[in-house]
Amino acid sequence: MLKLIGAALVIGCCGMLGVSYIYELKRQIRILRDFVNALPELRHEICELLTTTQEAVERSGIKFAGLEQYPEVRQLERVLGRSGAEDQRIAITRAETRLSAVLDKLESERKSKGSVFAAVSLSAGLMAAIILL
Repeated sequence: MLKLIGAALVIGCCGMLGVSYIYELKRQIRILRDFVNALPELRHEICELLTTTQEAVERSGIKFAGLEQYPEVRQLERVLGRSGAEDQRIAITRAETRLSAVLDKLESERKSKGSVFAAVSLSAGLMAAIILL
């Protein structure tokens, strides 16, 4: 009986690895999509309305948290508030273009690899359970 419970736990844990991968990928896509969608508003605030960078970031609702792994975001953080409006416009436009490409890549990865990863992790759990029994 304990072996069956152990096997069920192994299968469940391995299956959850695949599910957590899919969840994390969806979360990352959502954060990145929100960021990319807020960039035009940020550009408008800084370049057209000439508001301060801090105010523009607050008004646009843009959040940099969770995006530290993207060099485009780090570059944008370095430019914002430290250069002229035209340089900031160029940096925002460049970041928007590049991050849109990254977003498309992540979405295609989720579609192609997400279910495969879940199936492989569940299969690995089944194999481990069979070996343990």
